[in-house]
Amino acid sequence: MDTSKEYIAMCDCPEILKASRRHRDSMSFWRDANYPEFIGSPKAVWLPRQDQLQKMVDWKKWKRKHQTIQFGANGLYDKFRPSMLVLPPEGEQGLVWCSDNSMTSMEQLWLAFVMWELHQKKWDGGKWV
Repeated sequence: MDTSKEYIAMCDCPEILKASRRHRDSMSFWRDANYPEFIGSPKAVWLPRQDQLQKMVDWKKWKRKHQTIQFGANGLYDKFRPSMLVLPPEGEQGLVWCSDNSMTSMEQLWLAFVMWELHQKKWDGGKWV
């Protein structure tokens, strides 16, 4: 489970706070956004697990729009970065969505996918735009 300050910053947004009302459970992770290494307001931030992030997507609708997701890894040794590509339906050209090289965990990768799929937002390293 990613509890890094980067993941806390990514989860500290209205979209994830709203999703927490529907998808949290007794095993949910919460962190104070104002611990010493993190500059932010003193509040609890929900950190969704990978399975909770995957449940946020309506997969029946999604399958009609897209063909497949491909996972990979970039980098070597301690510089490992997970990656994800979303490809269009068979016969169509192009790329629907692609993660950048800044994600360091599967939770960050899935959160980036969910934010793009549901809200058309990308992480710029400091906020969702």
